[in-house]
Amino acid sequence: MCLRLLQLLTGRCALIVTLCVGAALAATPAARADVRLSPLSAGPSTGALAARMSTAGRTPSARESAEQPFSPGQIRAAYSLPSKGAARQTIAVVSVFDDPYIQSDLNAYSRMFGLPRCTGANHCFRKLNQGGSTKPLPPKDPSGGQWITESSLGVELARGVCPTCKIMLVEANTTFKGDVAAAIEAASKAGATVVVTSITPTEDAFDGKFYERPFSLLRRTAVVAATGDAQLSPFGYGQDINFPSSLPAVIAVGGTHLNRGKPGRYGSEHVWQASVSGCSRYNKAPSWQAKDAAKVGCGSKRAVADIAAMADPGAIVHITGSGMPDGPLFVASGSSVAAPIIAGVIGLAGSDGSKEAQLLYQRAISHPRWFHHVSSGSNGPECSKPICKGTRSGYNGPTGLGTPNGLAAFLPPKTHARRR
Repeated sequence: MCLRLLQLLTGRCALIVTLCVGAALAATPAARADVRLSPLSAGPSTGALAARMSTAGRTPSARESAEQPFSPGQIRAAYSLPSKGAARQTIAVVSVFDDPYIQSDLNAYSRMFGLPRCTGANHCFRKLNQGGSTKPLPPKDPSGGQWITESSLGVELARGVCPTCKIMLVEANTTFKGDVAAAIEAASKAGATVVVTSITPTEDAFDGKFYERPFSLLRRTAVVAATGDAQLSPFGYGQDINFPSSLPAVIAVGGTHLNRGKPGRYGSEHVWQASVSGCSRYNKAPSWQAKDAAKVGCGSKRAVADIAAMADPGAIVHITGSGMPDGPLFVASGSSVAAPIIAGVIGLAGSDGSKEAQLLYQRAISHPRWFHHVSSGSNGPECSKPICKGTRSGYNGPTGLGTPNGLAAFLPPKTHARRR
């Protein structure tokens, strides 16, 4: 799991911070947490800060506008998404350890972007432990705020993309796979129609034995997971793929760089170079992906990703307790951003549960224009195969079937039938 946080300032400078967390926390064996800092000149931003810039009379250049982070409304506009969606949809964000600031951060985010309030009092927001109960919650994040960051951005972006969805934060006790799986199952039992996580431990030979069948039995819940970001190099291809996006029953979400069009609509996308893609070493491709997986060189094995969304230049989030200086406004980028965007899209359309992934592959064949195909960019500089680069047509590894072009590809079959 990696994400890039750009502290938003009203002055000339900001800090860009990259947080990368491996399969375990510092409190567990084989821990890895990498933080890189570098100064960055900040242009005018979006949302509330854009208003401050406009009152100062400054007009952003075309280059500055292209590199500015996205507000939730701008994400919806770029992907031609409505602000209201299907009824009775709940998105559960699965993270690790307790985020005691999540309600106040969500409130601040909602006020900043004019979203309907989502609180425990109006039954829009819930926080549960991995057993599905409100108490006891896990201890507060001991990593210095890295998992608080994951919780906050997941909750805020899912809600921002789907303002009519209810939100649930389910907090696992640790990053160990058993705890993550327990939290995902608890979210489903608690009524989540979509579950999303950006916890990305490396896949291993036991994943299929212990988790493939339980995940496939979550009939009413679509499970979405970030593919993860590069940790050992700037590029996401050439390393192991990650759990749970490696499981056939999970929708694996890769990342793109999204360019704005006019006026604020979709412009273009290319593969975000840090987005992880590859072939599973252990898990077979599901039947609906088998042909595509074979075409990109995975043989009979599962290929990652299935679909993608914007990972860069990032989205504005409100995070308290991140362990970062100043704040609380940041820009987050990475597959940790792309995954909750896709969860929000599924929530808007209405989840088709465990059939969601198969539905998307079927729609890519029958209605390819319902996806934005990503035909350029690469996440492996020495790789010329479609598992690591954008392609002229069809499936590729880093972005899968493509990115959302409206809701049509995600609408459940019964909804399509009613709209005819």
